[in-house]
Amino acid sequence: RWPASMPGQVAPSSSILTIALEETLGHSYGLAALVVIVPHRPLYVSFDMSAGILDTTTQLLKLTSDHDVHIAAVEVEVAWMLIASLMLLGPNFVRSHLPQLLVL
Repeated sequence: RWPASMPGQVAPSSSILTIALEETLGHSYGLAALVVIVPHRPLYVSFDMSAGILDTTTQLLKLTSDHDVHIAAVEVEVAWMLIASLMLLGPNFVRSHLPQLLVL
């Protein structure tokens, strides 16, 4: 929520918000693409990096109820897209994070 009553701050227009949401989606598509190619072309990232992405997406899904519907829709799309890309890391990743995934 943007506090328009605070001095020096102006609530963003809908076009600025739309652009920011589109940029967020674009960055998440890029991250998902990088995650997907890891099994085919190792990027020498640690297993903890993938687990961190999963933790972040889980937190993102839990916090969607605190935001406006348009923002929450983008958050849900970003989270599930990243989770789908993590599933392509294979059974070793999925097996070790299965309890966390079943809660979603």
